[in-house]
Amino acid sequence: MILGDKEYDEFDEYDINIDGASSATTSTTARDNNNDNNIIITSPQTQQDIDQYDNTKKIYKEALIEKESTFISLDKHYLDENENENNKEYYNININNENTDYNNKNNNNSNNNSNSKEFYFNQDNSVSIFLNKILAWIYSKPRGLWNTIHCAIGFLFIFFGYNPTQSLITNIHEKDGSIGLTLIYLFFSISCFIAPSIIKKIGLIKSLYLSGFVYALFIFCSIDKLSYLFLPASCAIGFAAGLLWTAQPVYVSQNAASSLQGEKEIGIYSGIFQAINSSGGIIGNAVSGGLRTAKIQTTYILCTLGSVTVFGSSLLIFLKNVDSSTQGPKRSLKKTLISTFLVFKDKKFQLCIPLFILQGQSQSYFFQTINNLIGIERVGFISLVFGVVSVLGASLWGKVHDSKGKVVMQYILAGLYILSLVLAFVAYHFSEMPLFYVISAINGCFDSLQTILIFVTVATLYPIDNVAAFSASRFVMSISTAAAFFTFKYIPFFAVVFWLLLLLIAAQVSYTTLMKQIKDFTKLPSETSSDIIVNKISKHHDDYEDYDSFGTVNEDDKI
Repeated sequence: MILGDKEYDEFDEYDINIDGASSATTSTTARDNNNDNNIIITSPQTQQDIDQYDNTKKIYKEALIEKESTFISLDKHYLDENENENNKEYYNININNENTDYNNKNNNNSNNNSNSKEFYFNQDNSVSIFLNKILAWIYSKPRGLWNTIHCAIGFLFIFFGYNPTQSLITNIHEKDGSIGLTLIYLFFSISCFIAPSIIKKIGLIKSLYLSGFVYALFIFCSIDKLSYLFLPASCAIGFAAGLLWTAQPVYVSQNAASSLQGEKEIGIYSGIFQAINSSGGIIGNAVSGGLRTAKIQTTYILCTLGSVTVFGSSLLIFLKNVDSSTQGPKRSLKKTLISTFLVFKDKKFQLCIPLFILQGQSQSYFFQTINNLIGIERVGFISLVFGVVSVLGASLWGKVHDSKGKVVMQYILAGLYILSLVLAFVAYHFSEMPLFYVISAINGCFDSLQTILIFVTVATLYPIDNVAAFSASRFVMSISTAAAFFTFKYIPFFAVVFWLLLLLIAAQVSYTTLMKQIKDFTKLPSETSSDIIVNKISKHHDDYEDYDSFGTVNEDDKI
């Protein structure tokens, strides 16, 4: 007997009408003549059969792929008693693409179709049921999410090796360590302007994994016996860093835009990436610290860290390309380069600059000012607290953004930073060392929040073609970081706190102005898709639009 002769898609309630029992012979013939979308019972029907089917339908309702191009068909059948004495019940779940010609293939052909994913389980085996529910859940998620996780895992291994190496540089190269760090930030800033043209030429994925291999090269060149290569490698990694950190947010934002919810899920994508990526530095520092405690030679430690970074870079080779509809308009290399400079003329970007500067200078406050107050013997533990809270925060702030919006995140950010500065002032004045652990936790929470807020702001302001915007933002942040590391060590602690407080106020005022000038920016309408351009400040971006940097420009909007 055939039950339910229809295709059911993502939102249909597929009620089954039972016509009565039929013989196994009749059912077998019907099954051979029907397509994969039919649900077939080949044994006499009982009420127990109906109950079992209803239970199966309920369990796998959640497994329906939430895309118009996909549906799941369930085939239910009993094995012949001669084949299985226990007459156990099996289910076959086929996840098919809409491009498959269902009407021209029978069940045997569909089992061999490369466009379908099939998995079987025995209903009496709870482990098999659990595993196949997981498989159904995996296939139900958009590919952009798995692309983001894939990219984040590659970054985890890259910075598993790089972060502890950066901590060892000044000890390994006592004379050239500070010069090397200066060169890194200098070339980082320069490469931010060139990065969009390179990405345009070689593509996002090549930009990511080639930059990762340069990180590995830098780690190997940090070995003391190769000290003559350290400064050239510092220049190379600075250049690669600009390329890496321009390509990464573009890749993640494009994957978020290709998801079902588009920009409404961009916070979750950013949070997932940030949480996984930050874990690499924590694990790497822990492993490096353990190896140093075990008196392992620094050369062997660096070789180990470099090998891990090579592995992470190799993972990025296998990244999948993003849907071309989210990649923005085609543009010449000349216009790509010019658009990086023109983005500074855009009013929206200008209002974001104080926030970028705050992010850059906060790095010096976190890792230089606070560390100088607590002493080198406590730096490792303080950094561990910072990293762990940063990872936990990254997994939270993306959801906060998608549910509450950017304004709420802006106020939380201000509250955390003020609390950190006040507690730092108290801890410094009263020499309360345990309080610095609380401050480090607050700073880790703030850092993850600020990173995600900057990412989602740029990605939403420039939803399609955002390479130039991300590149320019990285330039501002890198220059700010370099300036702070150079100047904060010569400025009294109280002056640093006062300056950061003023900078926070400026960032809050400019960001509030941005929110007011862009209508419905903090909460996009439900019909928003990846090709909608949020642009309410029309009088300031005419030149920038000429280079299509906002994506698809409506001719009626041009002056």
